[in-house]
Amino acid sequence: MNKLKRLFLTLFSVISLNVFSQAQVFTTNTSGPNMCDGIATLDCTNMDTMSIIWQEIAQLPSVIPSAFPSALLCAGNYSVTYSSTSGFQETLYFTILEGVVSPCLGYQLIMSTTNSLDSITCDGTATVTVINGMAPISYNWIGIGTLTTNTLTNLCPGIYYCEVTDANGCQDVTWIDVLDASQLTGDTLIINGGSGCSPSIGTSTAMLEDCFLDFSSVDTAFISLITYPTNPMDSLLVIWSVLDSTGMSMQNYAVYYPGLAMGCNELQFILYCFQKSSTIHTIVMTSSVSLAFSGIDELSGDTKQLIRVSNLMGRETVVQANKILIYTFSDGSKEKIFIYE
Repeated sequence: MNKLKRLFLTLFSVISLNVFSQAQVFTTNTSGPNMCDGIATLDCTNMDTMSIIWQEIAQLPSVIPSAFPSALLCAGNYSVTYSSTSGFQETLYFTILEGVVSPCLGYQLIMSTTNSLDSITCDGTATVTVINGMAPISYNWIGIGTLTTNTLTNLCPGIYYCEVTDANGCQDVTWIDVLDASQLTGDTLIINGGSGCSPSIGTSTAMLEDCFLDFSSVDTAFISLITYPTNPMDSLLVIWSVLDSTGMSMQNYAVYYPGLAMGCNELQFILYCFQKSSTIHTIVMTSSVSLAFSGIDELSGDTKQLIRVSNLMGRETVVQANKILIYTFSDGSKEKIFIYE
């Protein structure tokens, strides 16, 4: 009987130890010297979170908030003590290392250009300026060669790429578009859509620079979709569709018109592109809509929150007027939004 009891206790201890000793501490080192942004996170499976105690192993230990599964720490040696839900206690030891600041931190390229007088004069220039780079710096102009200068001269219209490397090995690639200055002026194409109401109480205008549409082939423009707000504090979402002369190619543009009054509103959408070779560079589209709101009650129970704003390349930015940006919300939805000011 005693042997059986000892065997049972031994098996119980082994099983308990195996289950309980699976906890781990996951660490992230600090981002640099004298920085206290290191992170330690404890796996809280089968654990009483309130029992967690973070401690620094030092002569003058710092005060660390406990009863949390994660801790924000400076570089140093630490321990964390915790208890399982069944009452067993254990202490783990770990180290947060001091991170090394990357020599490429803040390294970036800024491009500038002067356009060519026309397509055959070829007097354009392209310049790349390096920020936070260490000399000597090499400039590899793709298709031209590696140079010690950051400026090219006597350029014809076109796109020029440059790969820049500094003494620390920091590297980035940028491109510069030299334009034909003789093509930077052009006529305006005005397209008036059907008026849905009359007379209008005012005109709201949105402007967008677009460089993908072939302006010389534009035939028709119209409003293809309107999302009406129920609250006058909301914006009116309008989808403008631009059709070419073949009727086969169409570009859609989502535009928000904020702060419209109840009644008949004239909407104007201006597309502008200075990089086209055609003689038409500006398209002005006009149509009108009638708005009626259900009320001005404050929205309630809506937990959808804006969590991220990024540009069309996916890079995070801030809310800006007069640009198409991608808005990501807390419910996982994404919207391309143009805010006009």
